[in-house]
Amino acid sequence: MGRIFEEDRTADNGGGRMGLCDELYLNERARGLGIGKRLLDEVLRWMKERGIARVKLHAYSWNRRAQKIYEMCGFEEYAVSYEKFI
Repeated sequence: MGRIFEEDRTADNGGGRMGLCDELYLNERARGLGIGKRLLDEVLRWMKERGIARVKLHAYSWNRRAQKIYEMCGFEEYAVSYEKFI
């Protein structure tokens, strides 16, 4: 899913109009075939056509495959989240 939204001006990494890629999922049989990268490239093209210059996405720390695809597409890590169950 790709969408365009208005980030609050008080956001820690800047505000304004930007894109968000979320819920990119492939069935196990479709993985490793370059489909995820092609899907992401298509969403980025769609956003660029609409004047979006900045795109966010999120990946779980254990999801190394997703992180690899995102880095191949030029995304860079900018935040780390922590969680604890008590």
